[in-house]
Amino acid sequence: MEKWYSAQELADLNLSIIPNTKAGVIYRAKKECWENRKRSAKGGGLEYAFDGLPKKVQTEIKARELKALMVADIPKAVMVRGERDIDSLNHKQRRIADSRVLMAMLVECYADELGTQDKAIKHVNKLSRIGALPIEGTTDYNTVCENAKARTDKTGVGVRKLHEWVLEARRCGSASEVLAVMSPNKQGRSKMNVLSALWLPDFFKNLS
Repeated sequence: MEKWYSAQELADLNLSIIPNTKAGVIYRAKKECWENRKRSAKGGGLEYAFDGLPKKVQTEIKARELKALMVADIPKAVMVRGERDIDSLNHKQRRIADSRVLMAMLVECYADELGTQDKAIKHVNKLSRIGALPIEGTTDYNTVCENAKARTDKTGVGVRKLHEWVLEARRCGSASEVLAVMSPNKQGRSKMNVLSALWLPDFFKNLS
């Protein structure tokens, strides 16, 4: 993820909540006083700090990057304590890990709307119990929720488990590590401790 973006780079992302033209981005940035600096690259102009972008813009960029990483084949195994890596996951384990990450992201999105992590978690918990989680494009979060759980004898997911997934996502140092730590533990292996705590900087800094 970049720390600074030019107006053209932001426009090219085709985000849902800012203009998709260079002129439109510049106008919006001036109007809202986004943090900026002069570009050193050819062409000059300004570039805008990621941390200074509107909160919802940051969230959409982060979510898009994570989803891209989740569906891509990861060519390089990232090792974590317990000698576990992404390449060792079978299809079911990878599906569960992907689903848990998506549920953590859903909590983050609701935290933006509701103001706190606790409110977001309780809201997601309530919606999951009645099968009323959102459907975004081809992603049905009710199905995602069921795939994320180790047990399928109850509808929905508990508050404690949602807290756990959010905290695990916060602790990790890369998308690969978060997928590894979110996956079900193999029989006979102790729960892993990830090596890094820098996964997607500030991704969850505004949750609490």
